[in-house]
Amino acid sequence: MSGIRQQVFSQSREVTNVPLGEFRGDQTCVGANLPIKWQRKVSFRLLFELLYVDPSRSRDSEPSGPPKKLKQFLSSLDNIKGVSKDGDDVECLYVNDSTGVEARFVAYEPEFGDEVGLAFEMSLPRPTFFALEALPAALSIAREKKLSVEVLRADGSKFYERPSFEDLLTEWRAANSEAVSSNGRVLRKGSAENLESMWEFSIVRQDLARRYGRGRVEVPELYTVMHKKTQTVGRMVDWDGLQKVALGESDWVRLVDPPKPLKNGAIYGTEELTLACKPLVRTVPQPIFHYLCDKAKVMDELIERIAGLKSMTMRSFEPVSLDQLYDEEGVLSESVAKS
Repeated sequence: MSGIRQQVFSQSREVTNVPLGEFRGDQTCVGANLPIKWQRKVSFRLLFELLYVDPSRSRDSEPSGPPKKLKQFLSSLDNIKGVSKDGDDVECLYVNDSTGVEARFVAYEPEFGDEVGLAFEMSLPRPTFFALEALPAALSIAREKKLSVEVLRADGSKFYERPSFEDLLTEWRAANSEAVSSNGRVLRKGSAENLESMWEFSIVRQDLARRYGRGRVEVPELYTVMHKKTQTVGRMVDWDGLQKVALGESDWVRLVDPPKPLKNGAIYGTEELTLACKPLVRTVPQPIFHYLCDKAKVMDELIERIAGLKSMTMRSFEPVSLDQLYDEEGVLSESVAKS
């Protein structure tokens, strides 16, 4: 395939969600009643992007538009939120509220006859679990519609007639490495193993909440922070009121509105806290590793055990959003710039 298309990216986005419409040959989005002008807007340094290509068509032929029933197949994918209109672009958004993973399928005007007018994009840099979750969705389009892909790079493009997950992950890592190296923002490096365990817990958290709901056991979400002194990125979870709780595997536990004399906002290392509270807090390996405190009338004993531990406060930490994070598995080498 030839080199990369010459395109322009607009970073200012004003997005309005509308019901998912149909991809049609007359270039209208029927369900949303929105015209599609199919103008591509792409940043190569801050995006991983691929174009879908029909290998049965000639590059020099007239573009035929997207495959039949593409809209229906997109709608059937998990975490598809419908159509978003950004200026002349029409995007089918992939958003997983549980994990924070986002991506998008973008309709555009094909330049060559073998292009079907659909691209897949992911913002960069991101932790590796973004790729582990979103790339299978991109790959499912190619396999279902028997399409090839052309991965766009800063210095050209790479054609894959029958793309595999490993192909796309390698390309994503290369693009993520470039984004880490050239990004002007402050980035933080986390552990791929720890971030992926947080992602896995996020996937099953709602199932755990339903499982423990009858016993009124809370299942709080995990979030990422950085310990300022050590510059360590880790996972934190809130324990509200020392009530019954299932805590995901984390690095720190923050108490919220605990009984006195414990202090609101006190933070403890998860390992130290859970060891001190055994067997009132026990480990459960299935369906995913977590700590469980589900016994009634243990509040006084919990207070006594925790009161003797040394605590920290949020002054020792800095919140870290997912778009500030990358990990060692998501870059090609350790030579990338570190913040």
